[in-house]
Parts: sequence; C-alpha cells; structure tokens
Amino acid sequence: MSFTDAALDTGHWCTRRECTDVFANLDNVLQHDEDFLNRCIASASQRAQSILRGRWPASWPFTTPPEEVRQAVSTLAVYRALRKTTYSGGALEITDHLKADADDALKWLHAIADSELHLTSGLQTEGIGRAIAGGAPEGEFGFGAR
Repeated sequence: MSFTDAALDTGHWCTRRECTDVFANLDNVLQHDEDFLNRCIASASQRAQSILRGRWPASWPFTTPPEEVRQAVSTLAVYRALRKTTYSGGALEITDHLKADADDALKWLHAIADSELHLTSGLQTEGIGRAIAGGAPEGEFGFGAR
C-alpha cells in the first residue's frame, strides 16, 4: 500500500494515486498517513454512492466506477483529507480552490443522479434495455382482425 497505489480497494471509488493526481504533495501534507486517506476515500465513495442511488437504486450500470466518477470521488476525498490541515500564508488559497472543486464535484454527482447529465464512459451495455409493452391481443387466441 502506498500513495502511488493505482488499484481500487474494496468499496473505494477512487485510488490513492488518483488522490495524489488531485493534490501532488498529498502524502507529505498528510505525513504519509495512508489509513487516514483511506478513511477519506471511503467516506467520499459512500457520499457519491448515496447521491447516485437516487438514479440507480438497485444496481450500478458499471462494474468499476467510470473515470469521471472516480475523478469526482478523488476530489471529494482530497478535500476531506485536507480540511484537517492547518495552513499558513498563501496556502489558504489552495483549500479555497479544493473547496470549489469539491462543490463542483457534488453538483455534478447530483446532476447525474437527477438525469440532467449522463455518464459517458464505462457503462455496461449488455442486458440494459427498455421494455416495450404492446396492446392487448385481439380476437380468438390473440389472433384476429382489428
């Protein structure tokens, strides 16, 4: 396990590597506390899942979260992780940018859940379709003229 790990852990919708892509110096700022980052990833993943359950209450239309969802979750996880950090000087601007990015990620997730926006990658297409209901059969045994 490390901050450069690019494999999804069970229940996580982003990796530690994706979090360091959001904030390059994350491992140093968090003093290499991977357990804390894992808790932030789990929390951000659960938040995204709870939002998206509004659109997909029974099952996900993907086996692995698409990259765009993973980016949103990693942004939320990094923001959650850095909220505990005390900055001095101009670094406060960094947290303002991260907060704005996290707010954008939440708005995007809500727009996906409300069907205002749609995922563009990683969706399962097999077995997904729309049921079409026809009219009732007419005539004897459903055969006959209208």
